[in-house]
Amino acid sequence: MKTRLFTILLCLVTITACAKNDNKQNDVSVTTTSENNDEVTTESVVETTEDNEEDSAASASTEVLYTGQELDPIYASFLRGETKVHIDSENDFTDPLNDEFKIIGKKKDFTIDELVNTIIDKRLELRCSDSKFDSIQYASIDCGSDGEKELVLKIRITNPVTDNEEVLIIKNFNGSLKAIYSDVAWCRRLFLINEFGYICFRGGSGTCAVYEKSFVGGDSKWHFLYKIEYSDYANYCNSDNSCSALIQFNKNSDEYSKDTILTLAKDNYDTSDIDFENGYPDYIYDKFPRDESDAVFEKYRDEFKDSNFTTLPLSEVDKMITDKEKAEGLTDEIKNGKTADWKKLDYTLTR
Repeated sequence: MKTRLFTILLCLVTITACAKNDNKQNDVSVTTTSENNDEVTTESVVETTEDNEEDSAASASTEVLYTGQELDPIYASFLRGETKVHIDSENDFTDPLNDEFKIIGKKKDFTIDELVNTIIDKRLELRCSDSKFDSIQYASIDCGSDGEKELVLKIRITNPVTDNEEVLIIKNFNGSLKAIYSDVAWCRRLFLINEFGYICFRGGSGTCAVYEKSFVGGDSKWHFLYKIEYSDYANYCNSDNSCSALIQFNKNSDEYSKDTILTLAKDNYDTSDIDFENGYPDYIYDKFPRDESDAVFEKYRDEFKDSNFTTLPLSEVDKMITDKEKAEGLTDEIKNGKTADWKKLDYTLTR
């Protein structure tokens, strides 16, 4: 069973203002820079006047852009195009379903322009002829909460079929930058990361919802935790208001393998009290009522006797997830960190 995922969310902030004018139309662009040179605000004003009308409208849109000067100097230097990042085969861009996003060949060290151009060239190579650069967002995070800062990037590439966000976590190793994590988000695979490197990919289709949990630790390594898929295809789901859940602990395959766990859960959860800014909780799984879910599992246990998967009640699956998190070194502090503080980079690509 394969699942293709997730929804990407992109936010724009627009401020409109009204003004009066009388004879013509003008375009005005104003750029201001803060005192510490880490923030750029670009304001565009368009003034218009209709003949035989006394009033006219003026609209203004303001977008806050950042230069990265608030970051550690080496990360700011990379964002200015002065320092290169090394990307090895282990951390080359990948998608869980294929390797078509990989970009490295003979070249493995990239300035930010070279990185973006190589990503675009790869998309063009894959016959995405209208692929274009859109924007870069960045955030400073502390993977593993060890006091050493990393830089995470989201490079957005648009095309008429589907937009992609190429995700890259970069770390400073004694004055040299190296990628320690990469992935690709798209319209059904939304990427979320918190301040301590805890990652959630979430999304789904009309028949299922899928969550993947992992984190990048202070050891600069990616730790896969688990993937959960919820579906309501079984007949008993409707009669008992429940859903089936598949939990996979194997990171090496998109196929559900023999170590996948199948369970049932009572589908009457309440998400009203969840703080979505912290921990990226799996808002379905975390809210299943445990006693009721175990009861509905026991009721239909015989239905699973010919299943290809190991079948367990939800309470036992909880223990397996807790054990997996502990074995990988995930702590409550890492898991419950605040959402990464994303900033849009003031950047113009040179092709």
